[in-house]
Amino acid sequence: MHPLLGRTFLVIAVLVMAACGIEDESWQRVDAPTESGVSQNPVEILFSTDVEALRELLAKAPQESSGDNNYIISLPLADGSLSRFSVVESSIMAPALAAKFPQIRTYKVTGIDDPTAGGRVDITPHGFHAMLHTAQGRVTIDPESGYYRVKRRLAGGDSSFRCSTGELVSNNPLPDMSLPDANPQLALRVSNSYLVYELAVSATVQYVNAVGGSLSSAMAEIVTTINRVNDIYERDL
Repeated sequence: MHPLLGRTFLVIAVLVMAACGIEDESWQRVDAPTESGVSQNPVEILFSTDVEALRELLAKAPQESSGDNNYIISLPLADGSLSRFSVVESSIMAPALAAKFPQIRTYKVTGIDDPTAGGRVDITPHGFHAMLHTAQGRVTIDPESGYYRVKRRLAGGDSSFRCSTGELVSNNPLPDMSLPDANPQLALRVSNSYLVYELAVSATVQYVNAVGGSLSSAMAEIVTTINRVNDIYERDL
């Protein structure tokens, strides 16, 4: 099967009712202070970093369209190590929207030390975020209580999660969606290509208040989410 690569191109409308280089060495592993209330476990590690220095480093990354994959940064993994990634700026916001919110930038990263690794990262007024697919499993990096929590999702996932999709399919079998032998070329027509979608996202006043109470705060949270959706589209679909 040939992969169908998709990308969501973000055009956001937030409705309020009434985000060859040098390596980044700024990541430092830390132990959570007892009084912080932040816990650690075997698949989660805390790091600290200079966010503004990281922002300046990312601002020098080439555009995705340049084909330049020589700009390198280091990112932390959940085993406490740092791993090198090439990084390119990969905007998911419409140009006018990106110009209105210059502090929100999105990027694509590709593993160097781990050639199987890749993912997407962003930096916003809320800090740095990443979702990476690595040999260690899926790794997320998110700000929390002044630190950055680096969390690994193991291959088995959460054993308490139960999906009923199988039952739905067994009770209501899907029709045969295979391509007819006469037109095998249909499976090839989007191979190694991007399909670009425009997405408009609206937010209720409750959501906006929950994420900071301002348009820029809501935009930052939405962009982080859709950036990760793009990673899933590009990798899995």
